[in-house]
Amino acid sequence: MMTRRQAIGAMAGTLATSVTHGQDGFLDTITAPRTFVGRTAHVRVFAANALGIRGRTVAQRFLARAEIHYHQVEFLFRRCVFVPVPTELTIGHTPSGFGFRQGFTTFCYADVREDPATGQYDPQFTAAVWIKLMAEQFCRVSGSLWDVRSSPGEALTRTIANLLLPGKLAGAQVVPTWLNSRYRPNYLDRNARTTFNDQANGCVAAYLYWAVRMLGLDLSILIATPFDTVAEKHAHVTGQGGAYIGLYRATNAKYPRGTPVPDDIAHEDWVLADTSRAPANPLRPQPVPPVTTF
Repeated sequence: MMTRRQAIGAMAGTLATSVTHGQDGFLDTITAPRTFVGRTAHVRVFAANALGIRGRTVAQRFLARAEIHYHQVEFLFRRCVFVPVPTELTIGHTPSGFGFRQGFTTFCYADVREDPATGQYDPQFTAAVWIKLMAEQFCRVSGSLWDVRSSPGEALTRTIANLLLPGKLAGAQVVPTWLNSRYRPNYLDRNARTTFNDQANGCVAAYLYWAVRMLGLDLSILIATPFDTVAEKHAHVTGQGGAYIGLYRATNAKYPRGTPVPDDIAHEDWVLADTSRAPANPLRPQPVPPVTTF
């Protein structure tokens, strides 16, 4: 009979998101001692014992809003095939957030980040990591054609996390990478078949902010729209082509090509210069659900 570590090692090939460390680090993370903190209807939460009382505290604070975040992501995928995404989240020290699916459950691992103002771990940072991982699973199981192994899916899940919790997902600000590139290449008419090309990720993320914040498009409709490339999705939703030309002109008007753009441009909401046609709140607010703790 295999040990838990051996069984998990056998599943390592089913990783649902990119892992920036080797398999040994992956196994060390997911087999580390942990304590069950509580659950909601869609997530069971554990805290790594190595985090001590601060780990259990951040887990409890995360739980207080977990169902709200779950239903906000679910709401964005409401036009796709409905499949619930139950998750199990372990909060601990990980080099990056990652997750894998086994059966009907997605096992997520999220890092912690200390809030310098309080000295406590920030539950919104951990929530943002979980939101991105959960959005990736919704992309997979809902019939959405946003491939999370390529630039459209990677950019979409980052953007969802940033829309829900602006600026909380460390390292997710990829729009400046594209804006600061020499030619601002077109990754709307073609996909980068990797999640590590931040020029491609930044191009698609810039389009999503532009589409939602300036054009007033419904993100849930874009998510449910078929076709492989973002440009094809845009044409199907708007009835007009020229997605890249429109995006290029909009970005160049505010940030002319060749002008350095800071990495932290208002959490990527650079498009808020014109919100006249944007919906007041693209994400439906949710009531606070019950939380079970032990």
